[in-house]
Amino acid sequence: MVPERFRGADITDAGIPAQEIQSAVMDVFQPKPNGKIGIIFTGKSGCGKTYAAAATMKWVAEKDPEKVVYFGLYPRVVQELRSEFSEGTYDDLGSTWDILLNDSGLAGGLIVLDDVGSSKPSDFELEKLFMVIDHRSNEYLPIIITTNVPTDKFEEFFGHRISSRL
Repeated sequence: MVPERFRGADITDAGIPAQEIQSAVMDVFQPKPNGKIGIIFTGKSGCGKTYAAAATMKWVAEKDPEKVVYFGLYPRVVQELRSEFSEGTYDDLGSTWDILLNDSGLAGGLIVLDDVGSSKPSDFELEKLFMVIDHRSNEYLPIIITTNVPTDKFEEFFGHRISSRL
C-alpha cells in the first residue's frame, strides 16, 4: 500500500518529464530478451524518488487496471519476510514472499520496492533481494526500485550478483 502522503502523486509533477517516465514504463511492460524489466530511481534522501515511483505506479494502475501493482517499503518488506521465514508461513498464498516470488495475485503486474539499501543489508536481505530481482528478470516482469545508493556503488553495496541484474 502506498503511504498516504504519496497517494495523490501525479506523474506530471514527479520532477522527471512525464513522457520520459511513461516511455520507460511502457518499455518494461514489453517483454523481450535482454530488454529492460525495471526502472531504478536513485538520488539523495528527499529528492523525490518515492514520489516519482508512487506517481508512476498510479499512472500504470489508471492506464491499465489489469497491471495490478504492489508497493512495499523495503525495510518493512524485509521485516515481513523475516517473520514469514521464522514462522514458516512464507509459502502461504498471499504471503509477502508469495507475492514477490510467485506473483500471487499480481498476474505479471508491477512491483515497487521503495528505499532499497536504506541500511547495510544482511545476508538474508541480499539473498531474498537477489531471488526477487532474478525471478522478475528471468520472467520479464516489471519492477521499480528506489534507492539512495549511487549506481557506481551498486556492486560494492549489493554485490555482483544483484548489481549485474540492476
